[in-house]
Amino acid sequence: MERNQKLIRSAFAMLLACELWIAPTHADPVPANESNTRDGLDALVTVDFGGSNNSAFGWEALKLNLSGDNNSAFGTQALRSNTAADNSAFGAFSLFNTTTGSFNNAFGKTALFTNTSGSQNNAHGTDALKLNLTGSNNNAFGFEVLLSNTTASGNSAFGHQYGRRFQ
Repeated sequence: MERNQKLIRSAFAMLLACELWIAPTHADPVPANESNTRDGLDALVTVDFGGSNNSAFGWEALKLNLSGDNNSAFGTQALRSNTAADNSAFGAFSLFNTTTGSFNNAFGKTALFTNTSGSQNNAHGTDALKLNLTGSNNNAFGFEVLLSNTTASGNSAFGHQYGRRFQ
């Protein structure tokens, strides 16, 4: 019995020593002069070039952001191509292609996916305003709402697939 206790104590001591020796893992550090937060492979990878007050969580979230400020990206490749400011993307591939469009909000997988320069859009739901390229001041709430809108501006649509084929 005493031998077993010594063996257990020795094993515990070795485990404790290993735990103290191995460095803890954490998110990649962000340059000290920036107020950005990121976690995920290649999230905010170009942050060293500029842009501040950004949050990126997920694989390649805000990956190409060179100068945009005040952006929030949560999900795989959310806001991946962004260089603009004041955008919020929550969901995989939301606001994926946005480059110069600002003040957009996308909530749901592929919401505002192809948007490039459209600004002040609100898309809430999977595929909401998915094909929007340059349209601005649109509001889409629901699954595939205003899915096919590409350039039209100033629209509001609510409900399952409402305005799906609208252009």
